[in-house]
Amino acid sequence: GIFIVVVKEFLAAQKKMSCTSSSKSSTESGSGGAIIAARHGERLDYILRDSGSNWIPTTSRPWDPPLTEYGQKTQTVELGKRIARQLKEKGLPKVSAVYSSPLLRCCQTSMGAIIGLQQEGGVKEDEKLQIRMEHGLIESSCEKWYTSWGLPSSDSTWGYRPPIEPIEEETVHPMAKVAVQKLLLSPTEMQEKLTTGEEEGKHDDIVDTTYASIHTLNPYGWNNFETRKLQLARMEKMSALLAAKHPNETILLVAHGSPVTHLYEVITGKSWREHGVSAYASFSIYGHCYKEEEEKKIVDDEAVAEMMGGEEKQLSWTEVEINNSAHKLDESSTEFKSGR
Repeated sequence: GIFIVVVKEFLAAQKKMSCTSSSKSSTESGSGGAIIAARHGERLDYILRDSGSNWIPTTSRPWDPPLTEYGQKTQTVELGKRIARQLKEKGLPKVSAVYSSPLLRCCQTSMGAIIGLQQEGGVKEDEKLQIRMEHGLIESSCEKWYTSWGLPSSDSTWGYRPPIEPIEEETVHPMAKVAVQKLLLSPTEMQEKLTTGEEEGKHDDIVDTTYASIHTLNPYGWNNFETRKLQLARMEKMSALLAAKHPNETILLVAHGSPVTHLYEVITGKSWREHGVSAYASFSIYGHCYKEEEEKKIVDDEAVAEMMGGEEKQLSWTEVEINNSAHKLDESSTEFKSGR
């Protein structure tokens, strides 16, 4: 019985590691690549909320909380180290590019992960990683996100509902009513934000200020929310375009709880519940290569087709590592309930 279990586990591992009939990974043989999808680190606003405080009224940018000092200086660096060790163990190439949601907590996570990757040998010696701020990786622009920060009594809780309903339009934060693009820092502003208080010259070019996002955000805002179907389509588009851009490389995407699980859904065709809620600084690895047969789309309607630009990417994906976390979430925990 033990022998059979061991054999089954071995065969399952081999299947995960191959886009072809070969037992070697497609990336190792030069015929495919890998995408790592990571969630950001520990949020300051959640920590303050759970201790009885509310960060939202203290800031002019309530939609863009930073990480805690632990999240920024320790947790995210460890994320980079864990990724480097996993890549070495799986025989995958080192990370050659880092794409981040344009929100602060993800860019801070990306910066820490780059440091960890460098410390653990997860980057080629001649490779210089910079953060590419990619709008296609932003948090879901859905009603639950807007109510978490855009109401007078919002406290960062995902899907927050006020004590008095219905919500009165005039009480909604004015910045919730503008196009979501206007909420974002520019790459130059983000560079300044990330390096404030850092040793001069140490990370002066950590953000690629020349990078232009390959995804153009729709002008979402209050009462013009991003639907679940469009969230899925956005992540399907991002996975296809970035796999095509880096066909034989390993790249890191840093995003939020929703985009990370949506990516799992469109790549695997499974429910996000099989992935589970992403803990802080958790990550998954997906191998990819091109196959002759066409993969069936996960989402399909007129709005989705328009967003996808009619592209038909014939990609084959394999699950290499799913929801690798330094700690597992208990369903009673506030982090599990928030999950963003």
